[in-house]
Amino acid sequence: MNKIRYCDFTILYILLFLFLDIGAFYLLSQNYNNPLFVTIDNSILSFMLEHTSGAMTLIMNAISLFGTLAGVIITSLVIIILSRFNKKVVMSSSLIVGTYLINGLVKNLYSRPRPAVAHLTYVEGYSFISGHSSVTLVMAVILITVFVKEMRDGPLKYLLFIGLGIMPIFVGISRLYLRVHYLTDVVGGWLVAISYLCIIYLINTAIRYNQAKQTHA
Repeated sequence: MNKIRYCDFTILYILLFLFLDIGAFYLLSQNYNNPLFVTIDNSILSFMLEHTSGAMTLIMNAISLFGTLAGVIITSLVIIILSRFNKKVVMSSSLIVGTYLINGLVKNLYSRPRPAVAHLTYVEGYSFISGHSSVTLVMAVILITVFVKEMRDGPLKYLLFIGLGIMPIFVGISRLYLRVHYLTDVVGGWLVAISYLCIIYLINTAIRYNQAKQTHA
């Protein structure tokens, strides 16, 4: 019964968090052209334009690669190999693909043009949301939750935890530096990722809830 009660409260809390996250995304998506947000976006873009260097551009392009399809596949494969092809890790990693479908739908829904400046990397499509920011957050949370958290304590565990933990932040910054996104795009990407993760967690919790009910039936 304790396990069932725990699932009940968990589902309630996640539903509340999901509701708040969707609300925040809706407000952002409807107001990114608000003068306040435009001022913030343009101020950050101007800062990046004033602090550009060849070396930093190379570094930011390298960081940005983690948010590409190739980067996601390679990162996931490394974790899968380290887990010795653990079935749970393999199945969970496949959920990352869903982020690309959501990103495509959202981008085409809002059709926001990218910053009207010279971009420092090749891009196509629309600006809102930042797909790189969204997919790296989903990937980081899933891989940390299903694999890194279960590893034995040691340097490799802490290295992976820190590396995956900071990845979404640095990828988001790289998209700003490379002038292909506004801050509101990056934040929007993170909010979409959080909603997707909440839905995954709700489905997983619902499955465990039903299993617990059957066990106590």
